[in-house]
Amino acid sequence: MASQVPPKKNTAFNLGLCLYKSDGTFIANPGTITAKISKDFGDYADVGTVSEEDSTYGQIKLALTNTEMNADVVMLYVVDNTSGCVPFTQTIYTATALLDDIKTDTAAILADTGTDGVVLAADAITAAKIADDAFSSEHFNTGCITADAIADNAIDAGAIAADAITAAKIANGAIDLATFAADVGTTALASNPVAKAAAKGAWDSARADHETANTFGDIDTTADIAAAVRDVSNASPAAGSLGETVNDILTDTGTTLPATLALAAQLPALGLTTGVIVDHASNSATTFSTNLAGADNFWNNALILITSGALAGQVKEIGDFADADGFVTLTSGQAFTAEPAADVTFTIINR
Repeated sequence: MASQVPPKKNTAFNLGLCLYKSDGTFIANPGTITAKISKDFGDYADVGTVSEEDSTYGQIKLALTNTEMNADVVMLYVVDNTSGCVPFTQTIYTATALLDDIKTDTAAILADTGTDGVVLAADAITAAKIADDAFSSEHFNTGCITADAIADNAIDAGAIAADAITAAKIANGAIDLATFAADVGTTALASNPVAKAAAKGAWDSARADHETANTFGDIDTTADIAAAVRDVSNASPAAGSLGETVNDILTDTGTTLPATLALAAQLPALGLTTGVIVDHASNSATTFSTNLAGADNFWNNALILITSGALAGQVKEIGDFADADGFVTLTSGQAFTAEPAADVTFTIINR
């Protein structure tokens, strides 16, 4: 027998009931039965088929037709002419599908996906079975997927299709400064993998076909740069160093650099810009007057290497240059260990 649960709209339905008196006693043998029906709160009308199924146990059957059940809400009123009979009332909320229908639909789904109802088949969920717009930004709350929700190594190169990430799939402005950690542009290269990778790539590209990749790219602090420059003046430089390379060239050309030759005298020969500190009341360890000339900001981002005096060998980055009085201001957070003295010489690197 087919299920009748829940009662289905526009489908015949049998309702069984019993009647009681107001004193709570059971009406075993009902008299003349009156049964009324209202659909979707409309006017009441007689139920078409009412039958007494058993005269001993007082069972009454209402055989509701599909027409009588063609409503979202079906209200019933049943009473007989027995003295003291309490009317029986029932409200039925119909559904569009029976449990049997749902079971059939589920079976069809399982068959379509190749599952046994417990374990999904290997191809149960494929790209072809997911609509193009099934997952979009509107389907996810902001922050619902966090770093903690993704296991380490959950996404690797093998899990991403060759053409999964292309320029067309990245919106304009999707990657900007706000998408990087706050310290990407400020942390020292040695402790900033993103900045270090970018710097090494640019350095190695510039030195391609001249030096072994990743060797000079490993110079990642101003102290390293200063050491490399100072090494040029060393009469016995370390093996494989920049100084040894220069020494080899000088030897091949019959030229020798004496060990006592001042660093300041060698730097101009390398084609670097040199200058001197000019005495000024505003001079300090972070800003000072020089004999440099050029438009405002011309020397920005270059390195300034002190080549004489107590600060010789110290290297810092120029954050701002003003043509008036040749004023140099070091990058924020940088400073020489003391104010450079007047007439101290320096060399500009990377400009």
